[in-house]
Amino acid sequence: MAGGARSRAREKARRERQEWLLRVERWTKRGLRGDAKAATNAVVGLLGMRSARSLEDARRCGVVALDHPDPEEAWRAAAEFIWEYGIWWREPPRVGRDPAFGIQLLRNLARRGNAPAMFALSRVHFPLTGVSPDADAAERWARLAARNGEAEAILNLGVRFIEGRGVSRDFKRAVRCYRAAAKSRDKGSATIACANLGLCYRYAQGVRRNLQRSLKFTRRAARAGNSRARVRLAEARIGGAGIRRDVAKGVTELRALARTGNGMAATALGEHLHSLGERNPRLYVRARRWFERGARANDASAMTSAALCLADGHPEFVQRDRRRALALLRRAAKLGDGLAMRELGDRYRKGRDVPRDIARARELYRHARIEGCRLDRRQRRVARGGR
Repeated sequence: MAGGARSRAREKARRERQEWLLRVERWTKRGLRGDAKAATNAVVGLLGMRSARSLEDARRCGVVALDHPDPEEAWRAAAEFIWEYGIWWREPPRVGRDPAFGIQLLRNLARRGNAPAMFALSRVHFPLTGVSPDADAAERWARLAARNGEAEAILNLGVRFIEGRGVSRDFKRAVRCYRAAAKSRDKGSATIACANLGLCYRYAQGVRRNLQRSLKFTRRAARAGNSRARVRLAEARIGGAGIRRDVAKGVTELRALARTGNGMAATALGEHLHSLGERNPRLYVRARRWFERGARANDASAMTSAALCLADGHPEFVQRDRRRALALLRRAAKLGDGLAMRELGDRYRKGRDVPRDIARARELYRHARIEGCRLDRRQRRVARGGR
């Protein structure tokens, strides 16, 4: 019975494979006769066959595919030669069968004003994901793509410069990218760019600290509906940072956002209540509840704050739970929270709640520093290889 089912499954797979090959053959014949749409379909099938003849036919079809009426389809056909089908957007990507030919096709498309092709060329040169690493070329192509309506390209590059992901961390270049994206007609990218510029001016990343300019960009992003900008604006109201202090309004805004499932807002609300806990210890309970709510929304900062509450505890109000705290710190560290990495590193260095492991502590401290978390003298010494 089982053998018969396997035989039928194999026969079905063989028939489907045969049908697919016939379709690819038809697309190839039509593509070689000048049908751009058929040529685009043929490229994917031919590159999957792994033979010298199929690669040659794919190249010929790739040239024809440049005339596809849809710019998106045209550049995707070229990208199939550079990154393996179906995973070219992942990091690190698998290099395709003929990257040099694919880059040539993208350049031909870019000369015709194809903005998605320009974006793809910027990705080609990203040091982390690129076939030909060159940060200057990546920025140049991203700017050209942005000028031609592909603002996501320049925004993407700005984020990489801020995070140091695949390129050397460079706040000034990140600010240039954000400014270009903020001026684009792509509302989504422009909104995110404004929110990020607000942070750059607030924390003096690539520019001088200027709370007024920070608020200007943050307000612009908040008016466009960016939830992170709305949270930061509410925090500014609570703290009176560059804006008239209005604690009641700020708390109301945070509470409304947190109730919609915004983990960042829940964390901010918890931090505010926790700061008032020294005068009214009962507020520690409410703060922990908001931290837990933020953690359920997968907010890494909320996980870290909840972990610290549970690890330290507040007698009579918040009971200690070191096991739960450790689990939250590990989750937050995996999500890239630098403070969680530093706190977890301390635990491994001291052997508190976990077996003592200096090598693991060193690794966590180094990652925490990469994420922008400050280390004290002892932590820096361990990160450099000491004890």
